[in-house]
Amino acid sequence: FVHSMGNQVLASFMENYAGMDGGSPPLFDTLVLNAPDADLADHRIWVERTDFAGRRYVLVNSGKDRMLQLSTYLLDKPRLGRRLVHPDKRPEPLAKNAAYVDLVNLGVNHDYFYGEDLPPNLVTFYRRAFRAGEGDPLETDGMAPGGRAGLFLLLRP
Repeated sequence: FVHSMGNQVLASFMENYAGMDGGSPPLFDTLVLNAPDADLADHRIWVERTDFAGRRYVLVNSGKDRMLQLSTYLLDKPRLGRRLVHPDKRPEPLAKNAAYVDLVNLGVNHDYFYGEDLPPNLVTFYRRAFRAGEGDPLETDGMAPGGRAGLFLLLRP
């Protein structure tokens, strides 16, 4: 589980990551990139190198994350956790080995893994992502296709 600016650390690490031994099983079952405060541009390059996880999920909140709005302003670069398209409306290519889940319709902000008022289906998504045998996170109630391959919307059921 990598949240917000931790994704900058992970992206930097992945620049020099040599990869796992091809015959070894993944170190982690699941990797969740949560509200990633990482550059949108070319993020797929480092995400696709994360061979140490079996399943990969990128959780974004398109246009609704106020913390990443501030980061976008300060860094003058679109943030992955806030948008999957560039300001000129050009879609950024997505990593082929990850599922992207947009939480835009859930009414959450930047810390959407924490709090008492979390939408129940978001809690279910996290539970399924982190507990083996709990089910497929992408089959959570309210999950819908997002209009692009690999992109899903988590809607209030």
